[in-house]
Amino acid sequence: MIMIIPLVVLAIGALFAGALNLPTHTFGHKLGHFLGQSPSFSMGYFKAQLANGDYDAAMANNAGHPYIDPIPFGQPGESEFHIAPLIIGGAIAIAGILVAYLFHLKDRARAERMAAGMPGVTRTLEAKYWVDEIYQAGIVEPLRSLGRAFFLIDRFVVDGLVWAISFVPMLSGFALKLTTQRGYLQGYAAVMLLGIAVILMVIFL
Repeated sequence: MIMIIPLVVLAIGALFAGALNLPTHTFGHKLGHFLGQSPSFSMGYFKAQLANGDYDAAMANNAGHPYIDPIPFGQPGESEFHIAPLIIGGAIAIAGILVAYLFHLKDRARAERMAAGMPGVTRTLEAKYWVDEIYQAGIVEPLRSLGRAFFLIDRFVVDGLVWAISFVPMLSGFALKLTTQRGYLQGYAAVMLLGIAVILMVIFL
């Protein structure tokens, strides 16, 4: 029931939610007008009008400038009601429900025989036209390979350049550490005296 109840709610919405946007006096595009109050839709229509105005200014001598239809942006405007697509879509949906009832509830054995008689069609439908396989082979795997290549470039090329650039200061610091920073006070004093002697020689000579 955890899965069935949401599906029932979605099915009810799929059957009747479209009536909220029918261009009739009862509903009058209520859903479209409600959604059209969204800032994204209204601002999108406003920006489209600005762009159209700029185009009109640039093409002042040309009467073929485009018209911005407010209906796709959920804004009030004149629209035509096309009943044919509604009838065709409803008929196809009813036919699908009828076929599902005949082959899955009323006569399941007949459906099994038909599936066995058309193995190619059955395999194609069960594989969902191999969309998942095509997506996996054409998009997922190439992106994974590209990610692996970028990882290797980052690991060996970029990190290698960083290591090579930092190698000289590291080597110099290591050499200074071995020669001067040994922790012996006598050595520090000797180096200080040597430095003072060099400074005095430079000054007086």
